[in-house]
Amino acid sequence: MNQPYNPGYYFEQVFEIRWWALLFGAFSLGVFFYLDTMRFSGASLDKAMAARLIYQLLPFVLLIGATHLQKTGVLSKETVFLISAVCISVIGIGHAEIIQIAHQNAFTFPRIGLTIVLIYAGILLVMPLLHSFISSVFIIVVAANAYLSTGMVIDEIISISVFYLLFSGCCVFMNHICAKILLANSKLVKRINEQANTDNLTGLNNRRRFFESSDQVYKHSSREHKPYAVLLVDLDHFKKINDTLGHKTGDHVLIKMASNLNNLCRRPLDMAARFGGDEFVVLLYDSTEDHINKVCQTIINETECITAALSEKAPDTQLGVSIGVAINHAHEPYNIKTLIEMADQALYTVKNNGKNGYVIAGKQAISSVDKHSDFISLA
Repeated sequence: MNQPYNPGYYFEQVFEIRWWALLFGAFSLGVFFYLDTMRFSGASLDKAMAARLIYQLLPFVLLIGATHLQKTGVLSKETVFLISAVCISVIGIGHAEIIQIAHQNAFTFPRIGLTIVLIYAGILLVMPLLHSFISSVFIIVVAANAYLSTGMVIDEIISISVFYLLFSGCCVFMNHICAKILLANSKLVKRINEQANTDNLTGLNNRRRFFESSDQVYKHSSREHKPYAVLLVDLDHFKKINDTLGHKTGDHVLIKMASNLNNLCRRPLDMAARFGGDEFVVLLYDSTEDHINKVCQTIINETECITAALSEKAPDTQLGVSIGVAINHAHEPYNIKTLIEMADQALYTVKNNGKNGYVIAGKQAISSVDKHSDFISLA
């Protein structure tokens, strides 16, 4: 059961930014509603509230809903990006409506509101560049038309529009930069994850990752009442390979052995890991004892094939493999560390009986498990 890097890391970061932006937007919208009650009165207040409700509050609620549905997997990111672009554009229309209502009541509406809308369109909603650009330009055009309807002179409209375009361009540019930073961080997390959980030579899970993942397998087994088995695999006479054929050949043997073991992990919860040196561990979930016997024999046969290939270079090569097996049958309470102790004892039984074979530990081994052994202390 290899645990690949989770590609959802980038999405989660984007979601976090968007969610906090929406929370701040909700607060800001509440403030604007309150300020409208101070600026307007009578029929003009009704118009302003209606514009806020239809053109800003409803699209904002839709934004929150779409973001939540994306998080839960109901909506695709492409759909949410499209909804976001449409909603922020409609919110821009709402701002233009407020400008016109303010003009009809003979007072100037603050232009800072449009910059806030452009910040959301350009960066805070974390939309793709095309969506950000189109929605920002649309908002500026709608605002310019609103200013024109209030009687503002063309030169001033052009001047304000150019400022908004430059400001919007900065937001879109920062959107692009932030996206690149998030992607770089995502790749860095992936690299750190691989280095922390993967054996550099063989590409298998390392000891640390094995214990993290196997603990989840144990909990899954307890819930589902399914059996699982631990196989400790130790190469016999591996030191002689390094001494006679060199460490490069020894590395090739370990890589080939790791590949063989990994190929035997065919179910989602199966897992192979390198414990260190020439020792490996295999976890088989929901496997019968007959299947486990076949897996052990396959490991022995494939190791003999490795030995045959080495014999062409060194006829005296005696590479073998010893396997200790411990099984937790359905409804049994033994955890991973206990099974590893049992498998370790079985492994040494194989070693004492001439090596190159396997033994399945009996439950009587439980009484002699050393709770302070290296396997437990290093887990």
